[in-house]
Amino acid sequence: MPGMICVLTGDIVRSSDLGNGKLDELMQELDRGAETIRRWIEPASPRLERFRGDGWQLALTNPAQALRAGLLLRAIVKTFDQDADTRIGFGIGFGTLGAALAESRGSAFEMSGMQLEKIRGPDRWAIDGELEHGRALPLVRALFSACEGLSSGWTSKQADIFARMAGPEKPKYAEVAETLGVSAQTVQEHFAKAGGRSLLRAIKGFEQALGSENG
Repeated sequence: MPGMICVLTGDIVRSSDLGNGKLDELMQELDRGAETIRRWIEPASPRLERFRGDGWQLALTNPAQALRAGLLLRAIVKTFDQDADTRIGFGIGFGTLGAALAESRGSAFEMSGMQLEKIRGPDRWAIDGELEHGRALPLVRALFSACEGLSSGWTSKQADIFARMAGPEKPKYAEVAETLGVSAQTVQEHFAKAGGRSLLRAIKGFEQALGSENG
C-alpha cells in the first residue's frame, strides 16, 4: 500500500581517492549501518542498495527517522575515514515499497534523486518533501543544514562515538566505554566535541514534529 516514506539517495564524495578496495569496504560498512536503521522501524524498510559504484539508496517506511538515519550514515563514513564523506538527497513523499528498491516507486524517489543532483560546492545534504504544512519545509531544510554543518568536522573518533549513541535507545556512556575499552569520561568528551547533545535534541524535535504531522 502506498504511504508516506523517506528516500535517501547518496554517493561517496571523491570516491576515486579511496580506491576500489577501500570503497567496497566502505559500502559494506554503510550496508551494516542501514541494517541497524532497519531495526529501528516497523514495518522494516527494504535493504540498502548500491548503484553506479559509489552510489547508494535507502528508503524508510517512517520518514520521521530521516535525520537520525542521515547522521548515522555520515558517522559511519567518517568513522571509516574522517576525510571521506557522503552526499545525501532526502525526499519525503508518497511511495510504494516492494521487497527491493528496484520494485519500489513514488514521488519520494524522484525528489530524493533530484535533491542529490542539485548538491553543489561544500554542501553535502539537500531535502525536499510533501509536508502537510507547506510552511514547515523551510524550517526542515534549515534544521538539516544546521545538523549537516555541525557534523561536517567530525574526527573518526567523534563520528564513532556519535554512531554508537545515535540509536533511539541511547546507551549510557559507561556502556559505550566498556565496548571500546576506554573511560566513560573519554566517551563523554568525544560525544560533546561531536555536538552530540545538540544533534540528538534536533533529532528528537524533528521526530516529534514529523510524527505529529503524519499521525
